Amino acid sequence: LRFHASSVAGSMPAIRYRTCMVLNDVPKSNVLDDVFYMALYNMAIHSHDNDVHKFYDVLIPFLTGKPLEESLLEAEEAAAKFEEGVEGEARKFGRMRLPQKSKTAY
Repeated sequence: LRFHASSVAGSMPAIRYRTCMVLNDVPKSNVLDDVFYMALYNMAIHSHDNDVHKFYDVLIPFLTGKPLEESLLEAEEAAAKFEEGVEGEARKFGRMRLPQKSKTAY
């Protein structure tokens, strides 16, 4: 959850995370690129200590064609526009949720 947006706003004083990261305007050529899938497959088969950083700092920017921070900012801007009532912004961001606290919760 370190790479996902978080907020303490709301009726309950709890930290909420945007657990679903929505990536908008991903080029079709990047989605179909074998290099992305080979790197993802390699991460799934061979576990390394820096896999999380590699996924968020290398693979996601490769997929979107822009830095991760820019993708996160776009999602936050879409969430703000949705709160203001702008049409068409609902699918451009994930909902804020509380993190799972025990294995029995889900």
